[in-house]
Amino acid sequence: FIGYVPDEDLPALFRTADIFAMPSTGEGFGIVFLQALACGCAVIAGNADGSTDPLLDGRAGLLVAPEDKVELRNALKSAMNNPIDGTFAARIFSRQHFEAAALALISQFNGRDMSGMADHD
Repeated sequence: FIGYVPDEDLPALFRTADIFAMPSTGEGFGIVFLQALACGCAVIAGNADGSTDPLLDGRAGLLVAPEDKVELRNALKSAMNNPIDGTFAARIFSRQHFEAAALALISQFNGRDMSGMADHD
């Protein structure tokens, strides 16, 4: 609840936090969730908007009904008692993982195996 933070100060701030919670109802995608995950924060987001995408439908963070105070409280307790593996999101959103997933998708549409191309820059 500190208000505006310049972009260049965000990584240091996220690294001091244990949990980033933003159970919104109108998020389009939520780059801020990726930023928090990249810094090792446990993340809690709403389950009714685009927040589900960067959290991989709950595999990379906790999803709650945004207006359910009990569910949010329980998610906060869970995040405090069960530290996350901060490397999970880094692996999922890494360049190598993205390249492999993109090439697999391209292969699916053009009928060619492009899996070996991920090793090239």
